[in-house]
Amino acid sequence: MFFEVISTDWWGRHRTEGYSYLSLAFEPGTHDKMLSCSRPEESDRVEAESRRFFVGGCHLIKDLDVLAKPHLKDANFVYVTTGSIKVRWNVLSQSPTHLGHLEHLGQLETSSIIPSTSASALLRGAEAVLRQYKRARARLAAATKDLGGKGDHVEKG
Repeated sequence: MFFEVISTDWWGRHRTEGYSYLSLAFEPGTHDKMLSCSRPEESDRVEAESRRFFVGGCHLIKDLDVLAKPHLKDANFVYVTTGSIKVRWNVLSQSPTHLGHLEHLGQLETSSIIPSTSASALLRGAEAVLRQYKRARARLAAATKDLGGKGDHVEKG
């Protein structure tokens, strides 16, 4: 799960204060985690701070995978630690076998029970779909990058 911490000043300018990444645990129970936030900053600190003050900053991270895989970080930026986020989440597990007492009481139809699916398998499938989508979007952007209506234009001499 990706987090982006955004602040708004009294002029209505939005600034990204930091990004963080959390890999969720799927064991049932309550989980707490303290996440460190960081944000990219241009190498020229004066220009970076001026941009943040006057304009409100800009989004320098194009692909959030850099948060989960630090080796992908862009060398053109310096990553500045900006604070932390405390995250608490609960994981519940439900299985049709635990619903047997409701069926016995006539409050649940057997046909309405959806077979249980491993939450981690479901999430892995969703992450795989998101990765494929990102790759397809990148291919589309690369294929259409040079299309500005000039590609089909034939000059007459």
